[in-house]
Amino acid sequence: MEFNLQNLLINIVNMSLTGTYVILFVLLIRFPLKRLPKIFSYSLWSVVIFRLVCPYSFSSAFSLLGSFSFSSNKTNHIPINIGLTEQTTIGGSINGVNNIMNNSLPAATPYASANPMQIILSIASVIWIIGLLLMVIYSITSYIVLKKKIYSAILVYDNVFECENIKSPFVLGILKPKIYLPIGLNENEKTYILKHEQTHIKRLDHLVKPFAFLVLCIHWFNPFVWVSFILMSRDMEMSCDEKVIKELGNKIKREYSTSLLTMAVNRRFVSGSPLAFGESNVKSRIKNVLNYKKPSFWVAIAVAILIIVIGIGLISNPQIKKPESVLKSESYLNNRTEYIGDASKETSFSVEESLKVILSSPLSSSNPADYISAHKKEYANIIKYGGTDALDYMLQEFKNGKAKNDLRGQIMMRLCKELLGPKNNVTDESLPPIEWYSKLDIKEQTILPDFSYQGNDPILKLVYKTEIEKNQNMKYNGGFLIVAPHVHGSYEEGNELKVFVTTYASAYNLYGKLVTEGSGGIVPSAITYLKHSDGSYSLKKYEQAQDGSYFAPSIKKFCTMPVSGKKIKGLADSILQHYSNYGDILKLNTENLKAHLVSKKQIGVSQKTNWGNIVPLT
Repeated sequence: MEFNLQNLLINIVNMSLTGTYVILFVLLIRFPLKRLPKIFSYSLWSVVIFRLVCPYSFSSAFSLLGSFSFSSNKTNHIPINIGLTEQTTIGGSINGVNNIMNNSLPAATPYASANPMQIILSIASVIWIIGLLLMVIYSITSYIVLKKKIYSAILVYDNVFECENIKSPFVLGILKPKIYLPIGLNENEKTYILKHEQTHIKRLDHLVKPFAFLVLCIHWFNPFVWVSFILMSRDMEMSCDEKVIKELGNKIKREYSTSLLTMAVNRRFVSGSPLAFGESNVKSRIKNVLNYKKPSFWVAIAVAILIIVIGIGLISNPQIKKPESVLKSESYLNNRTEYIGDASKETSFSVEESLKVILSSPLSSSNPADYISAHKKEYANIIKYGGTDALDYMLQEFKNGKAKNDLRGQIMMRLCKELLGPKNNVTDESLPPIEWYSKLDIKEQTILPDFSYQGNDPILKLVYKTEIEKNQNMKYNGGFLIVAPHVHGSYEEGNELKVFVTTYASAYNLYGKLVTEGSGGIVPSAITYLKHSDGSYSLKKYEQAQDGSYFAPSIKKFCTMPVSGKKIKGLADSILQHYSNYGDILKLNTENLKAHLVSKKQIGVSQKTNWGNIVPLT
């Protein structure tokens, strides 16, 4: 897929908007949780991080974001094609804010040579990437400076170091985190501080905070993300303090608070590099330590369940009821007489906007192919992303008389033909759009099982069964498989049997009396079976030749005896020589296809080849 910085920025902004809603929700929830252990508040920030890094989620009836604007399971406040729409809009949940933002946006002009919105997006993309790089450079520079300070650190034991160049304890490192302490701490201070830093490491906070900082770098333009990073860091430290108190007992509260206060007096705390985080916000932490009370078991359980429910509600998107046209789309495709009703507004909008772009140039030509060629991306998007919904909408346009024998109608007819594929019964390519639609009678698909070998050869029985099982991923939309193997040799050693084959596997779909090949491939394989005491076999290993430059070496690698692994002389060369002329399995594939159709009483069937030719089969 072609990398597009503008599309990336739009996706980032969409995630940032959704993340902002979740941040505001978390900020509200933190107030009633104020007197409870900070681990509950701390855990909620993971939901914020998820929303800021993942553009997709699942839909749930319990979603707490029901009033926000979502499309299916993807957050999409700003459309990707915002630079090509007639009126650029931003969708959100706060109408007043939406109106202000949307009124400030310029109208897009698809017919003009330079779209103002596209220019704004280009400039914004450059600014965003510069800000991201500055954040990363600052972090790396701070880390290098800190590393120089601890160059002379002395190992005390395990992962604990003392250093005279630092004035505050901190943890540094990702894979192998180390604890650095300033020289001169008394034993009480050292005990509590070490316990605190070790708790950070045990909880993997040394991984969480750098990752959160990376998310901040990506969303540096969003002030709410800065607020959430600061508050998450505070909740992290306070919940860590509480963990230490919980393990060592309430009796140490005063001494622990004293050690925090001592570290705060005439000392400067570590900041800057996210890979090294020390202690901060001492006043709030001391107050939290002194006020900390371990909740009762049932209170803790109840709050934990509440946090989980809230987390699911914030992670999930609200369910969107599909329009009746979408729910009945498959029924319509199988039988045109089953009328599906009005197409959804969302589908009609996306199709129409793409059609407008396609029709925008070149205005000097009347050939539909010229317009499609000039806007291949928009044409492909209707097929790729519109799918059956787009097909339903365009067929509805024909039914309602809104499609004419004009340029728009010609392009819509071509799109319908591509989306219908073999279901299109009209073969006359010279018909204008309205006449084509009047003759359209969408073919029903005939569902057939996969090919089954009916011969008596025990080796071929095993091979056919295995190849059918291993190529199921080729099938789509109710298709069936045909396989045609060429056995190069079978070798039995001990209780193992190894068969070497080159197989042509292909998937077919049958519509009316026309069969089409959807996908196919010819691949050499080595199949190893285990022989059981009753004479039956079970599959042990299935090896296929690799692609590209590894093709020949991979074949030579698996051309060995099943147990001893001894190389089989000349076998690899024989397989490679056959691969240069595999006409036998192409012929066998056609024979198997014919035999399969006849066995299923499909007479009078023809095949549409990849070159568009119609060839009679049965």
